[in-house]
Amino acid sequence: MPGYCARFCLIIHLTRLVCREAKVKEIDEIRVLSAIALIEYFKNHLRKVYDRFYESDMDRKIKKLIDWMQRHVNRISYRDCYRNGVAGCKHKKDAEPLFNEFVNRGHGELQDNTLTLFT
Repeated sequence: MPGYCARFCLIIHLTRLVCREAKVKEIDEIRVLSAIALIEYFKNHLRKVYDRFYESDMDRKIKKLIDWMQRHVNRISYRDCYRNGVAGCKHKKDAEPLFNEFVNRGHGELQDNTLTLFT
């Protein structure tokens, strides 16, 4: 984000001048630090957007499954999964590949048709 720091400094400073919160016409250290904080804020949100933008459908389903399991004693059976519509599962055949991928990614283990989340 080169060049944005100076732009944000100017915007912040001019806004403060218009609101009569600043009397000096030069940009001081506080405005520069404010601009840097604003840039960091935008960079953090940009990272979040990019992470979600390149997520696969399976990534989203795994996240939904983990969220559900964390709210419900860290375990789920095939039946619980499709009866509660977790991650869009409507039948056992929808839950099986999800459970297998969950185990392959190292999030938990599958025993006796019950998936357990590693904590």
